[in-house]
Amino acid sequence: MSRRSILSVCPAVPRPDMAAGDRRLFALLEILARSNRVDLYAEKTCNDVAYARYLRALRAAGVNVLPTDGLGWFAGVLRSRQYDIGLFEFWHTAARFGNVFRELQPWAKLVVDSVDVHFRREEGEASLGFLNQIEVVTNRREELDTYRAADAVVAISDDDRRSLEQVGGMPTMYIVPIIVPIHARPELARQHELLFVGSFKHRPNPDGLLWFVKDVWPSIRNRIPNASLTIVGSEPTSEILDLNRKDGINVAGYVPDTAPYLDRAAVSIAPLRFGAGMKGKVTEALARGIPVVTTSIGAQGFGIVSGEHAMIADDAASFAEAVSELLSDPSYAKKMGETGQALVAGICSPEAAGGKLLKMIDEISATIALRRQPFSWRLRSTCYRVAELMYPTLKRFRRVYAGGAERASV
Repeated sequence: MSRRSILSVCPAVPRPDMAAGDRRLFALLEILARSNRVDLYAEKTCNDVAYARYLRALRAAGVNVLPTDGLGWFAGVLRSRQYDIGLFEFWHTAARFGNVFRELQPWAKLVVDSVDVHFRREEGEASLGFLNQIEVVTNRREELDTYRAADAVVAISDDDRRSLEQVGGMPTMYIVPIIVPIHARPELARQHELLFVGSFKHRPNPDGLLWFVKDVWPSIRNRIPNASLTIVGSEPTSEILDLNRKDGINVAGYVPDTAPYLDRAAVSIAPLRFGAGMKGKVTEALARGIPVVTTSIGAQGFGIVSGEHAMIADDAASFAEAVSELLSDPSYAKKMGETGQALVAGICSPEAAGGKLLKMIDEISATIALRRQPFSWRLRSTCYRVAELMYPTLKRFRRVYAGGAERASV
């Protein structure tokens, strides 16, 4: 594969310790940067210590993080550099920035990474009363229009790909799943501990967990009185934090590394009532060999056979029965964890998923026409490159000048 120039455009710098979607984006960028020039343009940034840590991690992976200062600066980037591929995370990012990319990089290929097919998830949200149906219909139309205007669309699973192909008019489609390393499960004497992992900014997570605690957890505690539930996830809401008051429940909130919790727990739960794509919590648990109990929604994208790779249960009684069975039979739980791990290794390991990603870049690159840009474009490019290099200095000068002006006015 020849070295290509790729611009990744996303809503925010990925924070892989905060959400599964961010971990996937970071892994994609890391793999691409090994054999391509990769620039990252994040629509939103911040200036705290954590943000600086994420920037260092990206740069250590070989990703060039560009300055961010609105749509005008984005246009300046496109005037100063030539790209082969623009990879846009989420349809709404492509809807905001795609036209400018098309205009200023007409030779390049525009690829939309759906991450998950949003209208599938939003239809589930509407059925539970979280979204207005008119809003869902409007978003669905805009989402599909954005995909149809692209040169290629990335789906995270075969389920998502089929849902887009069924509506028709789609460009070339590729599947790039969640990318997660596979880890051996340590031999430990485990207690009857359940684990839930999920970012609570993502609406399916608080909804599913609250349903589980209300309708499923009492039955499990009646069967196994010493059962416990640990809840891990960034930005827990007040409702989630209040679960600490219930017997057997511990809300850990954000943790920098979920691995110790996954290795310690006997069972991982993913009680999701709506969603689309491939669920990070399920992928991560399977990759570490922990048995999983989930719903049909949580099992999407894996081809899970219930009772073999994981347990699938869509009602409260069945969910409680599945959890209790695994807690009561450690040998069965161990076998299921191993079988589930083998399944996810063939789909989501860096070798399997990374190979799909690089093959996609190869195929898209093969369709790019030879670029011949006039001298005027190259001159303009040089001017914008100089402006980009001066940008940090200008920002510092602006802050100093503003501070001096404020002091002078006092």
